[in-house]
Amino acid sequence: MRKLLTIILLGITLLFSFAYLDAAVKVKVKGTVETKKKKPKPEEIKTATYNAKILAIKKYASEKDSRRRELINELLPEIEKNIDNYILEVNYLNDGEYKNGIWEQLMEITIDDVQLDLLINERMKGIMEMTKPTYLSFVYVAREVAAVESEGKTVKKDLSAKSDVAASSSVATSGETSSDIYDSDKISTSSQADISLSKKGSTNKSIMYSESVTNKSEGITYRIYNPGEIDTKVTEVFNKANFEVVPTYEVGILPEKFAYDFAALNEISSSTQKEATDIAREAGLDFLAVAMLDVGREEIDPVTGGSKVYVKVNGYILDLRKKFAVKICSAGPYQFSGLGSNPTVAKTNALIEAATNASQDLVDQLRVKLGS
Repeated sequence: MRKLLTIILLGITLLFSFAYLDAAVKVKVKGTVETKKKKPKPEEIKTATYNAKILAIKKYASEKDSRRRELINELLPEIEKNIDNYILEVNYLNDGEYKNGIWEQLMEITIDDVQLDLLINERMKGIMEMTKPTYLSFVYVAREVAAVESEGKTVKKDLSAKSDVAASSSVATSGETSSDIYDSDKISTSSQADISLSKKGSTNKSIMYSESVTNKSEGITYRIYNPGEIDTKVTEVFNKANFEVVPTYEVGILPEKFAYDFAALNEISSSTQKEATDIAREAGLDFLAVAMLDVGREEIDPVTGGSKVYVKVNGYILDLRKKFAVKICSAGPYQFSGLGSNPTVAKTNALIEAATNASQDLVDQLRVKLGS
């Protein structure tokens, strides 16, 4: 019985230890204090430690998204008054040194991330209750090279890390046809082509729209899809900036049209944008964010020996609040890379990195334009 009790207590201790680690963010800073003595008094060391704690909070804030950074700065007077509520531990990393009337000592400050988040979320909740909801939807589409043609002949196939999205589909443009279609919906694209789509996704919820959209100006055939693995991260970025994110299916916007245009035209056609903005405005959206992700070929990372994939991204946000839709901000093109044990993992990581960074850039620009 005693042995069982010991095991239970040990388990509880480990559980709390893991919770502690999850809540902890370690930041290295220098604590400073003005003094006339080469060996400071205890109260001066205490002041240096207090200053280090404040500096650690500021450094912690600098690594957050723009909205949370601003909120922490607004809350800083309150945090300073109760600084020990947000600090778990202080480790002194050296004995300190005296320079030109300043005593400085290197410290590692462990910040209680959970407590700070509770404070920030409480402030955000109050702001959101006072603010009229701002509705936004986003369309992020991706393409990757399936084949390259020269003088009508396919010279290279599967140049990029092939998607693990399970789908069978076809695209017919300008008289070209292909087969193996099942469970498809037929839609009319902006280029007067017919695109037959199979919306069968894999476990990561990506949707493959087509395995073969040909960009005639480049002689390249693309796979096009909606990279579902990025949806959670992109939604998180917009939610943290106080936007109410509405899924495209709720308003009737078809991402596959954007994907087709991106593959066939290297851009989103004006007719596709016009159709989407009309639908979005009628549904009551304030903004529509669009991003195009170009997935590169798989490489072997020389450092890790694992797979490496680059993704180029560019995007923009359309303001739908007035009579005409206006491109209020844009981001990119940027290039990001992802590493992984295999091409699929590397590609997923690269897509998430590219989409998250582009979204954050768009949010930062939009909030400046909105003056919030």
